[in-house]
Amino acid sequence: MKVYGFGCAKYVEDNFNLFDCFIVIMSYVELIVPKSEGDGGGLGMLKTFRLLRIFKIIKSWESLKTLLSTVFDSLQAITNLGILICLFLFIFSLLCKQFFPEPLMDGEDPARYTFTNTGVALVTMFIILTGENWNEVMILVIDTY
Repeated sequence: MKVYGFGCAKYVEDNFNLFDCFIVIMSYVELIVPKSEGDGGGLGMLKTFRLLRIFKIIKSWESLKTLLSTVFDSLQAITNLGILICLFLFIFSLLCKQFFPEPLMDGEDPARYTFTNTGVALVTMFIILTGENWNEVMILVIDTY
């Protein structure tokens, strides 16, 4: 209907119209091509491209366009902050590995969280930094040392 309304020449000028045409044609191809029993429908994944139609809304919504450009402009600063946090985690996990070399004990068993090797120390420091289960780590350190 859109091709009939715009005419063929005007319809092909907009890239979003071509994208919509591709999605519709692939939907028809999916209906025609038979599925085997074990097949999940390989062409069915092309329906996920319909989600990209949200960019059509962004094109006409000025405040959303401004918001997205601000977010993309601040990505470099956020990346630097992420690298700084990773460096912070690494340094403090090495410090904890130096200060608490013995395995933390949970009663008679070795604890899940410890600072004996760098990988586990990084995970333990991440847990402490996020505040997820820091009190258990604190109790283990108090009980062990």
